Amino acid sequence: MDFFEQPLQEEDLKLFIGPNAGAFLKGSSPRDRLGYGWVGVCWAGFLFPVPWFLYRKMYLMAAFTTVFPLAIGLIFPSPALSNTFVVAVSLAGGLGRRFYLQSARETIGEIRARSLGEEEARAEIARAGGVSWPGAAIGALIVLTGVIGVLVRIHLA
Repeated sequence: MDFFEQPLQEEDLKLFIGPNAGAFLKGSSPRDRLGYGWVGVCWAGFLFPVPWFLYRKMYLMAAFTTVFPLAIGLIFPSPALSNTFVVAVSLAGGLGRRFYLQSARETIGEIRARSLGEEEARAEIARAGGVSWPGAAIGALIVLTGVIGVLVRIHLA
């Protein structure tokens, strides 16, 4: 049975999301809460994608939005291409809430599919989700390092 076909797992989502769960779930339809519909722009993710992805423990998205543009910028050092990737990374961050709800839905479904006891499943859902302040701090350091690198490059040019 697909997770969407199961009874609404709003309590699991609240447990997974942790802080600010109300903002993710407030006023959204059941389809939105399960990651299928439009859930709006994630402004924190749009403005600060890497720290936001790391804060929400979306390590693969954080790596993708950091490493891929950096590698392309080193291989093809074009200001136009760099600006395009900055916009692409910001757009990915702006869709972060959608990515996050999709990831939450999949993770909760996998945990529930393992047929754990209720208490053990809830503990694993809480561990898998939530937030990481150290991740956000590391993300902020990555952004700060990038800004300093750009300023040094401009100064040396």
